[in-house]
Amino acid sequence: MEEVRIVRVQEKYIESYWKTLYQVATERKYLYTTKGFTLEDTTEFVTAHIKSREPDFFAVTDDDQVVGWCDIAHRKYDIFQHIGVLSMGLLSEYRGKGIGTRLLETTIKSAQKKGVEKIEIDVFASNMRAISLLKKFEFFEEGRRLKSAKIDGVYDDMVMMGKFLNKSLEPENI
Repeated sequence: MEEVRIVRVQEKYIESYWKTLYQVATERKYLYTTKGFTLEDTTEFVTAHIKSREPDFFAVTDDDQVVGWCDIAHRKYDIFQHIGVLSMGLLSEYRGKGIGTRLLETTIKSAQKKGVEKIEIDVFASNMRAISLLKKFEFFEEGRRLKSAKIDGVYDDMVMMGKFLNKSLEPENI
């Protein structure tokens, strides 16, 4: 398999990212969408993140094809500005090769430099690979929304996970 490098999000990768996002979405088991997004919406999202300098990274091959992503977006409302919401995905043929670990490690380090105090993510309970990776990075379960997702007639819980980057915020019981 070719070399995969982790790079900051750039406009030149938008179309490749859009295709990768579509592929992961249509697997129908990892993302909030099972259809993906339009190229226009994806371009708008990436452009906004580039301008705001959010902690966003792509995993790209030697021929500049995006095979994965990891990003942290600040919440919309002012009282939640200390929190970043994590999103990540990887094409199936690149999973289990340490790329997700590299993406997450790079993104967390960037978030720390930007002053993010806490990272949150919702994960399907059936996505044990993601939950295991997040726990490796000291994410903890904050709660569950039972039967919150329904894909093809099958219900799944959403596991709400978090990680404090500002350790002084961390409760003693986690």
